[in-house]
Amino acid sequence: CEYQIRQSAHAQYTNVSYKSEINYRMDFDERLKAYENRYIHEIDTREKIEARVKTPFAIFLVVFTLIGFLFKETVLLGNLNFDWTFWASYVLSALFFVISVCFFLRALYGYHYLLMPTPEVLEEYLEKTIEEYSKVDAGKAKSWAKEALKEYLFESYLKYASQNTKNNDTKSLNISRCLGTLITSFIIICASYLPYYAGILEQTENNNVQQTATATTSTTERSERSATGQTSEAHASPAASGKAKVK
Repeated sequence: CEYQIRQSAHAQYTNVSYKSEINYRMDFDERLKAYENRYIHEIDTREKIEARVKTPFAIFLVVFTLIGFLFKETVLLGNLNFDWTFWASYVLSALFFVISVCFFLRALYGYHYLLMPTPEVLEEYLEKTIEEYSKVDAGKAKSWAKEALKEYLFESYLKYASQNTKNNDTKSLNISRCLGTLITSFIIICASYLPYYAGILEQTENNNVQQTATATTSTTERSERSATGQTSEAHASPAASGKAKVK
């Protein structure tokens, strides 16, 4: 009776262990497939992010042109008097532009993507593993090597997918920050054109007023000179007539 109890307990333990191992292998295979899909997804995402990197170039060119034009007109040529509104918006726009360039560079450089070995490398690994296990048990060498290859793929997919996910998330975040700061710079530099043209218009009006005043002054001076000359001639004419009569 005691023997039967022990046999029954051993059978139950063996059955539970066998079921646990099957469940573990099923869970392992599911995770392996999930990590493989995640690795493939991150590689595809990398290509999409690389395409997004080209997006800011057109905006970069536009903003740089706007900033460069105002720099030439105000700093190099001095066509605008000092204006707090203009310079505050201009400096702020240039600052956002520099920050966007920094984010853009961070989105381009500093990433190391991990790629799975080629099928040729995996086959070499499998053959070498079979050779090593054959030294221990030739009959089980292939099954052991197969499990070892699965373990290697599992660890590789887990590590590579995690690393590539971090890279893609960081790169995507930097691109989003780059676009956000670049658009902000574009809006501010467009707004800075309002005080710029207002200042140019004011200076033009002031110059016109000064030119008009100068022209009026010159005309008045000429008129006064002309009137003075005519008066002098009028006074000189009777004197000349008197002298002529005396003669």
